[in-house]
Amino acid sequence: MNKNSFEALEIFQEELHPSLSKNGFYKKEGVSLFGLFNVCQTKLGSYQLKKIFQQPISDIEKLNERQSIIQFFLELNDDILTNLLDSLKPLRDISNANRNFRSSIYRFGDFQLYHRNLESLTQLRKIVFKLSSSF
Repeated sequence: MNKNSFEALEIFQEELHPSLSKNGFYKKEGVSLFGLFNVCQTKLGSYQLKKIFQQPISDIEKLNERQSIIQFFLELNDDILTNLLDSLKPLRDISNANRNFRSSIYRFGDFQLYHRNLESLTQLRKIVFKLSSSF
């Protein structure tokens, strides 16, 4: 589907940001299907969700698999879900840090970013192992 189809179906609806400090140069998601479903806590989550909306599934097996995954997370108890969300929230996009390392530009902030992400992933791993042992 092209951009016009997505807008006609109101899947995406970009509009200029109303904030005066943004000077009308930045866009935000308006009233749309994506905007309704986007309750992601991080930019990475929103980015991944947008990719899912941009590439609809036509394979019934993949669709059923995705539905099963969503159902699994909906059935988790609140404590586990809260722990999962708390360990996912600190994760940040490391693509710029990776680019810096590849070009031999080492910044302290990049090391901090890797460290925070590794801590979050370690916590996430513990939660997943605990969850898998309960089944």
